[in-house]
Amino acid sequence: MSLIITAQNEAKLTIKDTSIELPSIFVRLTVSMPGEKPNMLVDLLCFQNKEAQKGNIGPIFISEIKLDSCECAYPKDNSSELLAAHEAIVDIYTELGYDVEIVDLP
Repeated sequence: MSLIITAQNEAKLTIKDTSIELPSIFVRLTVSMPGEKPNMLVDLLCFQNKEAQKGNIGPIFISEIKLDSCECAYPKDNSSELLAAHEAIVDIYTELGYDVEIVDLP
């Protein structure tokens, strides 16, 4: 499971310390559950494309992605913690103006 974050209007995706703008990025989440409910820790790794993510080739840093780590709530209904983390990040970046999609990568 991964995210595709797509730039929209003023919501840009610029590789840090460059002027290179990407139309979209692939994001892998790592979820840690420290056992202290109600929050999980979520780390974001950004990749330039699907091939880079699948091969774990050079995570990139995006200037506008200030949140490379965050906390989100454990799911209340015994659903997947991983899905809940993805949905929380979708909500955060959708609110910032990006188009965000959860995808399954083979």
